[in-house]
Amino acid sequence: MYYKDEDINPELTVFQMRKNEGIAQFSSKLYIDYLRFLKEHSNARIWDELYKKDMENLPWLTNPYPEILFNSFSQLFKESEKVLDYGCGNGRYCKLLSQFGASVTNVDISRRAIKLCKKENPNSICLTSYTPEIFNNEDFHGIFCWGVLHHIPPLLRPSFLESFANSIKVGGFILLGGWSRLDSEHEVSLRISSITNNPTWDIDNNIQRIALKLGLSIIHFESFPFIESITNKKRMFSCYLLEKM
Repeated sequence: MYYKDEDINPELTVFQMRKNEGIAQFSSKLYIDYLRFLKEHSNARIWDELYKKDMENLPWLTNPYPEILFNSFSQLFKESEKVLDYGCGNGRYCKLLSQFGASVTNVDISRRAIKLCKKENPNSICLTSYTPEIFNNEDFHGIFCWGVLHHIPPLLRPSFLESFANSIKVGGFILLGGWSRLDSEHEVSLRISSITNNPTWDIDNNIQRIALKLGLSIIHFESFPFIESITNKKRMFSCYLLEKM
């Protein structure tokens, strides 16, 4: 069941999330349905509006990234092996991921972002999707998910990551990157984004336990400190490389 706009008070929901420091202590069915509503409807509109603005004002398109880690990930894949970039945005990383011959499928919730991605990467597959479940039982050799997992509430992450686990071959790799619990703005578990007004959480919460249950092994971890392009603040990402066993 999805709720209409008039059925929900977003300010109350955000207040409850602040009060409980995230979803972990909040189990209301209304709240879960509300998150699903945001994921499948409101978020798409929010991102479409953002991608109509000046790209230089969107920090995830201009922030630095760990070049050595990204290059090492790209080298894991042979010619024509399939890699999914889930949450690709404007396709910023497509050429990097395909530099050693991988075939990249670019996916984002925003139709506007996908149009921009297709313009920059006309020979790549570019799709709009609200959820990774559509790729269950696919046979990707790798999945790249940068700056997305921190938008997924902790209680929903097992299902989210299970879809990834179901979408790659045994021996395939998943690279995850998102806000660290050491990030200056995520010292408490919940933060409200100043750009989208939606909540974000650090990605470190229970990731080892979730990975183990899904048959995924964390084979590399690193913290990536950087200066945010828009604010000049010191920020921190956590980066996890997982292999399907």
